[in-house]
Amino acid sequence: MMQKSEKQKISSPWLVFHFGAGVLLVFVAIAILLTASRIDDLIPIIIFGLPGAWLVFRVPVCGVYIDSSGVVYKGLLVRSRAASWAEVRGVSKGVVGGELAPSYFPVIELDSEKTIELMVIAGYGVDNERIGDAIASLDRALQKYGAGT
Repeated sequence: MMQKSEKQKISSPWLVFHFGAGVLLVFVAIAILLTASRIDDLIPIIIFGLPGAWLVFRVPVCGVYIDSSGVVYKGLLVRSRAASWAEVRGVSKGVVGGELAPSYFPVIELDSEKTIELMVIAGYGVDNERIGDAIASLDRALQKYGAGT
């Protein structure tokens, strides 16, 4: 009998706020729809409803999924990317932003010299524990499932 693979999900607690904003936008679109009397009232419904619906349906699946076969990244605005452990060369910390408030995020380095930047779990602060924990989880998974195993 085959064992089911352990799957770990790493996500940002801030995604709750994105989901809440999506719900709010959908409610605003519904409120406008209920009071709409002209065809041009559809414009605000589209402006609020489409992004709201996108957030409501996309946020629950956003994150980084780790299992024995590899790692899958599902971002908010980008297509999902996957890499098997055989392709992963290492994990590092990336940075984006200026001097005042840079944002740090894990980066998966692939053998093909490409990278997968895990921006959906980015955080602020050099010593951000959540980012350090995410990098440590990815490193442990790479050691456990990675090349040579």
